[in-house]
Amino acid sequence: MKNLFKKRNIFIFAGLFLILFLLYLIFPKGSDQLTIEIKKGNFESIVETTGEIFAFKSVSVCAPPSRWRLQVIWIVKEGEIVKEGDVLVKFDPGELQKELNERESELNSLKAELKQREENLKAMELDYEMQMNSAKLEYELSKDQVVEDEGLVPKKNLEEAKLRLKAAEEKFNKTKEKFEVTKREAEANIEIIKVKIKNAQNNYNFAKESLDKMTVKAPSSGLVVLNEIWVGGEERKVQVGDSVWSGYCVISLPQFSTLKTKVWASEVDAGKIKKGQKANISIDAFPGLKIKGEVESIAQVGAKRDWASTKKEFEVILGLSKIDERLRPGMTAHGEIIIEEIKDVLKVPIEAIKEEEGKSFVFIKTAFGTKKREVKLGKRNSTHIIVEDGLKEGEKILLIPPEESKTT
Repeated sequence: MKNLFKKRNIFIFAGLFLILFLLYLIFPKGSDQLTIEIKKGNFESIVETTGEIFAFKSVSVCAPPSRWRLQVIWIVKEGEIVKEGDVLVKFDPGELQKELNERESELNSLKAELKQREENLKAMELDYEMQMNSAKLEYELSKDQVVEDEGLVPKKNLEEAKLRLKAAEEKFNKTKEKFEVTKREAEANIEIIKVKIKNAQNNYNFAKESLDKMTVKAPSSGLVVLNEIWVGGEERKVQVGDSVWSGYCVISLPQFSTLKTKVWASEVDAGKIKKGQKANISIDAFPGLKIKGEVESIAQVGAKRDWASTKKEFEVILGLSKIDERLRPGMTAHGEIIIEEIKDVLKVPIEAIKEEEGKSFVFIKTAFGTKKREVKLGKRNSTHIIVEDGLKEGEKILLIPPEESKTT
């Protein structure tokens, strides 16, 4: 019984040894033996580009009108999505409130002056009317004393009557002339005051509107992006406590629905890119996110990407097939622009090719080991290369060639 048990163990160990030996032959030392099966498929020739997400349309939110610098006392957080009417930023209203009080005081003073001048004009008109009536009456009485027949009254009395008539007529005319001049002056002064009131009213309205605008609201929905400002010799995002001049745009609201990708292509690659070509877009912030895109435009003139660059590149705009809610303007993006697509060809990963003395080889996986085989290669992209001859569909090759392998 004991011998039988021993023999059975010997057979078991012998079987295990045989299995390990066969595994050794199939998976030789020096390779991790990752394999892929060769299948026909579509090959894409691509141009690799880098750039960023940007909003094609954006609304700028700026500091309201003011003669002074405006201090930020509250501001919305960057990255928030806001709706039309939401409060975005509040500025210190102190200086504008002071100006509004001054404008109101000036306006009230001018209105009071206008009222006084209009009342003076009315009083002057009443006084003139009385003077004119008196002068007219005196004129009429003097006129009645002058008779046509000089024989009815002494000559001396007649001459005196004519002098009184002439004096009454001159008084009447002078009173009328003086009133008309005085009235014109008074009316002109009233018009000047009215112009001053109009200007003062405009200044008051401007100050009041400016004060109301110290609380700035979103003109439309969008994603909050804080603009940068120079403070203490450095450029940084606007924050509470900063002071800005009137008209300085502190916030941008990119329109989420208009997000696109802006990438840059080299002079060599730019000539291959055409409007309408498909693209695959990836985002650094989200490694698993892949978005389909399409070339919408390519710049006709090259430019330096930044001041430190020594080469010119061409700006390419890629439209997005969908807008992922995680996307934000400024995120780094990579665009693979498909400039050519070849259908139904054999292709292998570039890392599966081994170059030796100007020739290209792959390692065929068989049940008895590996076989080194020369292949003829065609076009390549960043990940794959076409095999024009030397491989058949269905064959398996090592994904990573071994450092040493027997050619069989």
